[in-house]
Amino acid sequence: MKPLEWDKYGLASYEALIESMEVETVIQVDDENYSGDTRVLLKKGDRYGLLFFGWGSCSGCDALQECATVEEATKLRDELWESVEWFEDKEALGRRIATGEWQLKYSWGSELVDFLNRVAEFCGIEQRFPRENVEKAP
Repeated sequence: MKPLEWDKYGLASYEALIESMEVETVIQVDDENYSGDTRVLLKKGDRYGLLFFGWGSCSGCDALQECATVEEATKLRDELWESVEWFEDKEALGRRIATGEWQLKYSWGSELVDFLNRVAEFCGIEQRFPRENVEKAP
């Protein structure tokens, strides 16, 4: 992995953490709010990975904003890396998308549905996730 760059304002974004992993971001869907979740399909060589993480609007509820040193940011990046669910190829990824119990593991919002459908399309599988019963924020 690349070393993280730190300036007087700290680390700029989660994208900088992901870029330092030396992976390709294939698909990324973020919640459209001041706090929420990010879902990313990564590619490294022939392998694909699913990365999910939450973020907030202040240092009390956002891990990156809480980082005061490059060492803390590197630890956070490494924790994100360890949380990636890797697949040997696109077919294995497609099987996971098609058979995953997503409603039991993640909040079932429109952004998750959009992400799953985009990954399903990328993998060439027919299954699509329905948008009905998606809870809308007030």
